Amino acid sequence: DFNIGKIFRTAFALGVNSIYLIGIDQFDPYPAKGCFRKVPAFFFTTIDECYSELKSKGYQIVLFDTHSEQKLRDFHYNKKVAFVFGHEEFGPSSVAKETSEHTVALKQYGNVESLNVSVACSLAIYHYSMTYL
Repeated sequence: DFNIGKIFRTAFALGVNSIYLIGIDQFDPYPAKGCFRKVPAFFFTTIDECYSELKSKGYQIVLFDTHSEQKLRDFHYNKKVAFVFGHEEFGPSSVAKETSEHTVALKQYGNVESLNVSVACSLAIYHYSMTYL
């Protein structure tokens, strides 16, 4: 719940045009209430619904998975890209893994299994913004 607000703050700061949320019925927008009003949110019940919408708009779908061999720093993505992040505790679902066009991971040097989802999202958006903005 608290990570979603942080993601909206980063999205607004770095020029993301929208955020798609899957299976999120409610969350507290207060930590990022100003940003939530400025970055449109779209809510979906299933991954298939969300991916169908993204693909119809021409987005390349890139799933972040800590087990991916492909590292973000070496990945060449399109200008129109949708980054997908899984549940912070459970990671991406098998459906998300099976239906994403690409999977990438953030290079990590320590023995930490994964980063906080809002931190991983911030790093990905920042990397993208340095490439295209």
